[in-house]
Amino acid sequence: MIRRSVDAAAGVERFSLWLVPGDAKQARALEAGEPDARAPVFSPDGQWIAVRSTRAHPAGFKSTPFAPPESDPATDIWLIASDGSRQIPLAGPDRPYGRVLLDPFYGRVAFSPDGKQLVFVADDGHDGRTPSEVKAGAAMVRPDQGEGYTGFGPAQIWVAELDANPSTTAARSVRRLTYDDVWYGDPQWTPDGAWLICHANKTSDVESVRYSVNKNYDLWAIHVATGRQKQLTYGLGPEVSPRVAPDGRRLICLSSPRKGPHADVFNLLVVDLPQPLDAGRPQTRVLYDQHQSQTEPPHPVPASLPENCWDGREAVVYNSYTGVDAALIRMDLASAKGEPFDPAVRTGHMAEQMRTQRKLTPAGNAILAERLTSEDRVIHWTNGSLALEGVLTLPPLEVAQAPYPLVVYPHGGPHSRSSRGFNFTAHVMAARGYAVFQPNFRGSAGYGRSFLDADRADLGGGDMRDILTGIDTLVEQGLVDRGRQFVYGVSYGGFMTAWLVGHANQFRAAVAQNAVTDMNVMWGLSDLQSWTTWELGGLPWEVPDAMRRHSPLAFADQVATPTLLLNSRDDRRCPIAMGRMFHQALLTRGVPTEMVVYPGEGHGIKQPRHQVDVLERTLDWFAANDTGAEAEIIMLGDSITKGVRAGVKPEETFAAVTEARLRERGWKVRVTNAGIGGERTDQALLRLERDVLIKKPRLVTIMYGTNDSYVDAGNHVSRLPPETYRANLRELVERVRAAGATPLLMTEPRWGAKAKPNGLGEHPNQRLEDYLDACRDVARETHTVLVDHYATWLAHELQGQDLGEWTTDQCHPNSTGHQQMAGQLIPILRNALRQMFTPRP
Repeated sequence: MIRRSVDAAAGVERFSLWLVPGDAKQARALEAGEPDARAPVFSPDGQWIAVRSTRAHPAGFKSTPFAPPESDPATDIWLIASDGSRQIPLAGPDRPYGRVLLDPFYGRVAFSPDGKQLVFVADDGHDGRTPSEVKAGAAMVRPDQGEGYTGFGPAQIWVAELDANPSTTAARSVRRLTYDDVWYGDPQWTPDGAWLICHANKTSDVESVRYSVNKNYDLWAIHVATGRQKQLTYGLGPEVSPRVAPDGRRLICLSSPRKGPHADVFNLLVVDLPQPLDAGRPQTRVLYDQHQSQTEPPHPVPASLPENCWDGREAVVYNSYTGVDAALIRMDLASAKGEPFDPAVRTGHMAEQMRTQRKLTPAGNAILAERLTSEDRVIHWTNGSLALEGVLTLPPLEVAQAPYPLVVYPHGGPHSRSSRGFNFTAHVMAARGYAVFQPNFRGSAGYGRSFLDADRADLGGGDMRDILTGIDTLVEQGLVDRGRQFVYGVSYGGFMTAWLVGHANQFRAAVAQNAVTDMNVMWGLSDLQSWTTWELGGLPWEVPDAMRRHSPLAFADQVATPTLLLNSRDDRRCPIAMGRMFHQALLTRGVPTEMVVYPGEGHGIKQPRHQVDVLERTLDWFAANDTGAEAEIIMLGDSITKGVRAGVKPEETFAAVTEARLRERGWKVRVTNAGIGGERTDQALLRLERDVLIKKPRLVTIMYGTNDSYVDAGNHVSRLPPETYRANLRELVERVRAAGATPLLMTEPRWGAKAKPNGLGEHPNQRLEDYLDACRDVARETHTVLVDHYATWLAHELQGQDLGEWTTDQCHPNSTGHQQMAGQLIPILRNALRQMFTPRP
């Protein structure tokens, strides 16, 4: 199995090969050091595992050509002994191919039936630029590269002759089978190993190869020994995902009779192969037709077929996605009838395999043990005569109770779908107290062709009304609070977000990520022009009114909702220009708005640190706009809190930096710096009512200890006894809480190593540590959040940081020290602010 993890320090995902025996407790990494490994494939004899990997090559080997971070990773193939004892690159120092593709629509890796050959899909690694273009650093972009493939050349099919006893390389030779300037994908072996069957679009009508199966893809057979090709299908639309029957006499694939939307409904097409394969033209018949206008089939076909979908010779098994549900369907070729596949009552090899399956890995147990949400409900409603459904994710009962604040979370596409199951974003939002509504509006997948086509030339019309009537249903059922609605969407969901705030004033805040906001820009700059022309019915100069009428930007003058725009810098599907235009329009009109740009990201944001930031910013934006009042935060403390001194300007103190950064995140906050030089906790108690509580703050930070613990020259004890400090700190916390504010305790930062000794000749940290232990005790005993600056500074010092570089005098932070303190405080403050604006039972 592949273990997927996050390296928090590096901010990247890791993929490594693990062995899971019958006892899951004995699961272990198969390779020492857990180098990168993806998409494992076993050899027929079980001795080797082929993986795609970004790991470094041996010295003297040619490196895999570069791919930018917003693209798919550029991988090579390695063979790993099934016991983990050997790791061998497929080809040698002068391998003839370039980047091996990962995307399953193209990048299949498979052993031949006899295990002596390996087929894979890769570009040739050739830089097609001229020397002058290379010198100028010009990036030449092909129209058929598109999202995820910047830098890649056309996908070609290669076959490696494997060495029976490999040493430095796994292949004796590697041959290129295809030389066309087109993209080949998903090659499948025939049972005799003589042919490969794949899909390719060889017409001149090409565009992005990612997420867009609406061109004239045909199936092609390629003779492995000679490379000669034979066309197998001739449909107007795509034929893709070929799966050859065990006897080699037929195959089944997905097909569509039209070049329609970018994510169409597919038929099941049976292709009877001549014997021998090059003897004549294949015969085709539609087994299961989803393009009938009279009735919609009950078991929709997915966008790709399973790798091993044949159940014997007369039936195929696939995952059917019907509405919000999924089911395993067995389709009989003779009767063209499908039924749920129940391995408990069926016979045959596939049923036997499924009956003996059991869970081996403990992955996810920790999450399941502490469920983030109480339940997912399927919600049904109608808009006129149209029956609709969606998923409502509810918060745990201990977090909130109905009526809940509502986040509307429309899916992308629009020809995608929301389904039951674990949606990370929805469940995190629900854990914060929101009910999350994912509606399957008209245009969604999983309901047949008529429903899929129902929003064509009507984007933002009927589908918006479907969503709004769904919200009304939730309000009527007493599930959500009509006055506390929010909306978040990505891609077409971002379009719907921008559209909703221009046509409805019921949302307190909105977040649109990589959104479509202008149809002319979408057609002109996107890698997928056919999306706009299909959905709106023509080219920009043919339907100019429709281009404007369906653009959220055209209605920006009606937006009053605070709107956050999140955009990937290198998104080729929904280019960043549309985010900038909508943001500028809102700025011009004085609507509260922010825009955040994520570098090195394409249409889907993949880097873990950016994914975390998206969620945190979205939740911050909602919480910050869930009240019209400005929240006051008062920071109570001594000269370290006051901060201003030689070398530190007022705007550089951690209090000022904290306010600025919170406001950047959309929080309506005012931070008051109530620090006084030399102050102790007893003095703080005397002025607490006058300087703090009378202002009715929402949150008060309390940071003392340096002055309380200090021993002055000529004295033998600290300025305040530790017991008094502890009691004073507790009283400060209790009085702040009794006044209706949230207290937050902080330990003071550690003195630098070169600090002047106190009156007893001790390093000041020696006394301070005992007092800060008392501070930690008070935080624990009073259930108060603690920000432990001292512990953080100590950790940095142990790693070699000179704390004198963070201070002006070994005690008081300089601007760098204040930045560090603010950086530690802000995430905790944001979480505290969110909780203030989250309903409690």
